[in-house]
Order: sequence, then structure tokens, then C-alpha cells
Amino acid sequence: MTPSKSAQPSSEPSLAPSKSAQPSSEPSLTPSKSAQPSSEPMSCAHLFGGEWVRVRHVPAGNVWHPANDELAGTDVYGTECVDSAPWSVNFASKLPAGCTYSEFLFSTGDCTRWLAATTDAVIGESYKNALRPILASSDNASNYSARWYNRGFGSDPWISIIDHHDASAVGKMMYGEYSWHEHTNSIQLGGADVYIRDPDCSSIRDPDCPSAQPSSEPSLVPSKSAQPSSEPSMTPSESARSESAQLSSEPSLVPSTSTQPSSEPSLTPSKSSEPSSAPSTSSQPSAEPSSQPSSGPSSEPSSIPSTHPSDEPSSGPSAEPSSVPSSEPSSMPSCTPSSAPTPPETTHLFYPDWSSNERSCLNDGEQPHYMSINTADYMSSTLAACCTKWFTWDVDKCIGSHPDDCTEHLYYPDWQGGSHKCVADGNEPAYMNTNSHIYFFNTLQDCCKAFYLWDYNNCAGTAANDATNSLYYPDWEDAAHICKADGNQPQYMTHHPDNWMFTTLQQCCERHYWWNYDECMGDESPSVDVANAKYYMVWGTTRKCVQDCDVGAGPDCGGRANFWDQLFDSRSICCDEMNWWNTKCDS
Repeated sequence: MTPSKSAQPSSEPSLAPSKSAQPSSEPSLTPSKSAQPSSEPMSCAHLFGGEWVRVRHVPAGNVWHPANDELAGTDVYGTECVDSAPWSVNFASKLPAGCTYSEFLFSTGDCTRWLAATTDAVIGESYKNALRPILASSDNASNYSARWYNRGFGSDPWISIIDHHDASAVGKMMYGEYSWHEHTNSIQLGGADVYIRDPDCSSIRDPDCPSAQPSSEPSLVPSKSAQPSSEPSMTPSESARSESAQLSSEPSLVPSTSTQPSSEPSLTPSKSSEPSSAPSTSSQPSAEPSSQPSSGPSSEPSSIPSTHPSDEPSSGPSAEPSSVPSSEPSSMPSCTPSSAPTPPETTHLFYPDWSSNERSCLNDGEQPHYMSINTADYMSSTLAACCTKWFTWDVDKCIGSHPDDCTEHLYYPDWQGGSHKCVADGNEPAYMNTNSHIYFFNTLQDCCKAFYLWDYNNCAGTAANDATNSLYYPDWEDAAHICKADGNQPQYMTHHPDNWMFTTLQQCCERHYWWNYDECMGDESPSVDVANAKYYMVWGTTRKCVQDCDVGAGPDCGGRANFWDQLFDSRSICCDEMNWWNTKCDS
């Protein structure tokens, strides 16, 4: 059967697709849909009318966002678009001038579960198990309400598609803070994200996060942009131009006119029997001194001192001292001295020093300009990487020429490895070399503080402070439901002591075992407070709100309240807050 040819594509896909050894020269008008999702993070900015911009992310795992700003958008951590680790930007910084976000979108990373609500509904006031309005969600395209918590502490606000107490089991909890470890079923769907928008400000757009892995094939129809990308490609293109493996033995008849010097020195430098009629303007002295020195002193002293000082020193000091120190250093030498010393926290990459016969790599920040603008080609984050690349025939001498007490490698955040650590292996992405002042640090501790403060102990590999061994923590594995101070707390509690560790047993029991307080406190249980005639909830068979007073003192008295019971000014308020589903609570 001979297939028909049509100038217009079919509106329906073929039941039996054609097979061809050659790809089509034109892209498909109706692209195929894969049964497998992309390995790259998705953007849910198109949901519920679009115009959303993503401002906070936590990857799939067992803890919520490490933020603790109650969704105010002031906590900043991680690196935007690097979704292998938590990150958050300043919310207001993502808005154009004159725009104020008034709506939130909470979604799972795969966009299958989401809800939209106004900022007033989410953080406009404090509330506890109260009905809050929802604009729409993956469950309901119309306005409706669900019960949330925003008590102004800990992991709040808790935002969910359905009522809080029902959401966790079915994976419909959409937001929590403080690296909380509960209600995390929904995070397994590609993590969790927060978006914002201003319905009256159409200029807000979710930025396109670059893919961590480039496509293996070029696009048949490449995109065209009037503006260059703000970030360099993680895998730069390679020119198809061939390069000769052997250097030419003869000089070129037509020399190049490049303003940049060659990356490699000539193997056979030119030799002339006559001196040049014009002196060199190079700032670097010749490796071999002239056998016929000039009869008069130079008006500008050399920037590099002679290795053989004169036996007849000048009678007066130089007006322009050398930028390189004496061969007899001070008792506290600088690792890489420069004529204009940099602040001690400044870090520099290593570069090959071809100006001397030392065959060494330096990191003094004095590299030639052409190296500075081509960092990916010339600069390395470790001494070993620089020596191996540029002085392969004498690596040991290159490394050995570096002072023993000086930095030999720089640390950078290992986002591609997903280890939540800083490493100094010389395998950093090229874009980090281009922005070395942002990504590199002399010490592991400084790097961890800059990029993994939320998981510092894991990053820096430091042991937990011994002081935490005397603090109380909730022991989830003990069926007695008590707090302990035996130093055997889980690692995540040690990493986040502000969340989980307490100086007193009472603080720990009140926070985590209020419903089992007497058993948790043991012999340290305090006496009850004095009755105050307010109302509290009795959860037993009664399930009603009763008054805090001695039994028999009135028709509503239910006895003295325990100090952990939440008190309310009236029975109706108590019922609305604690037992809203029971219509007989207030009767």
C-alpha cells in the first residue's frame, strides 16, 4: 500500500505510525506525548490562569520547607532553580515595581495537586482549625473552604486542600515549615512549591529555570533571542574546526592579528641577530638578561625584581617600590602576595604562571586579562588540577613549588551530586569558575555556612555540640510517649536543635506530649493552676466544653482544668474551636 501525501497534516494521529531511518526535516505540528515524565523539574506556573512566579521549593523527602518566616517571604536560602535542595527567594524581590502579590499557589512538584488562595486567607490573621476560603484547587474548581492552622509558631501555617486533620493521610497537605517531619505524603510527588502573583500585574512571569542536563540533540528549529542568556551554558558547544596535532615548523606567511596572546608559549621562539629598533612594551622582564645593559637607568623600575641584586645599590630609595617582596620574607608571609593586598576573605582560582621558569600555578589574583575573561579555559579551583592540566611533564615540581601552609584547593557547593555538602575536587561546573567570588571558599566551614546553613553539621562533618546531650527531645520510638535527655536523639534533631531540643523536661512535654503530659513529666509534674471559670474541652465520652471550676460550683463546672488545656472565654467559642462537628456541644 502506498501512503498518501498531503500538504496538510492529519488532525488525528496515525494508528500505525510510519518508520523512517531519517528524522523529519520539519518539527511535528502536534508533538508526541511521552508516557514517562521528564527528569527535570516541572513548572506549574500555568495553573489556575497562569501568571505565577515560583518563590520557594522543597525537594521530595520527609521534611517540609526549612523556612520559618510564616510565609512572609523573608527567609532566603539555597539557590533558585536548583531543585535538588530546598531554596527560597525574597518574595517581594520577584515583583516588578508597583506590583504587590495578593495570591498564593501551592503545588506538588508534578503539578497534580494544588490550591490557590489569597494572601489574606493564608496569612492575614492568626487562626486555629478554622475554615479558610480557597479560590480553587485540584479537587474543586470553585470557591470553597477548608480548615487550616496559623498559630504563629513552629511549623505553621499548615495549608491543605481539604481539612487539616483529613489531609495528611491522603497526601493533600500543601504547605508546612520549620523542616517539620509530619504530613509529608504529598512531598513525594516531586517536592512542594510556592508561587505568588498579582492579578493586576500581568508583567509577572515565572522565570525559565535552565535544565541541568542539555539535550543530546540540537533543535531542528533553534530559538532566536535578541538578548543573550544571563547564565552560561553548563556544557559549552565545541567547534567543528579541526586543529593540527603537530605545530608548524615554519612561521606563518600571514601572521594572525589577534589582540590576545596564544594560550601556549612558542616551542621555538624567534631569534634575531639585531636588536629591535623599538623597545618592548611588555610589563614582564625577559627570562634572559641582556649581555649589553643600557648605560642609563630606566625611568620606570621593573615590576619584577632581579634574582641577582646589584653589588652597588642606589644611593636613594626608589620612588616606585617593587610589587613583589624581598626574597627574605617576614616571619608571617602571605601565601600569594600581591602589590595591592586583597581582603583575607577573598579567594582566587589557580592559573598557570608562564612568566617564570618555576613551572608553577598561582592563585594571587594577578592572572593576565585574557585568562580572567576565559576562566573556564585557564582557571582551576585546585592546585593539582591546574598543575595536571598545564604542566603534565612536571606535575610534582609544580605542586611542590606551592608553599606548604597555603591553600591548595577551594570549596564549592556540590549541587549536582545532591550530597548537601561542599567539596574541593576540582570538578565544579564552568559557570562557577566564571563567578568564583560567589561559589568558592578557602574553608569547608565558610562554604557550608554560605550554602547549607540549614544542614550545616551534615555539610561540615562536625560532631553535634556536646551540650545537646543534656537537652530533652521527644522519643518517638518509645511507646511510653516521653521526652528524654540521654544524647541518643536522631541526627535530624541534632542538626536542628532549635526545633527539637529543650532545656527542660516540661518544655518538651508541653510541646510534643501535651495529651500524655503526666506520664511524660513523671515525678516532675507540677500542680494544677487555680480555677478561673473559663471553658475547656473534655475529650472523653462527654466531648463537651465545660467550665474550669470545682465540681458542684455551678451547672457547667467540669472540675479543675489541667494546665495544658486550652481555655476559652465562653462555651460557644470553645465549641467552635475545638468541637465544631458536634452540634450538641453547645447545648
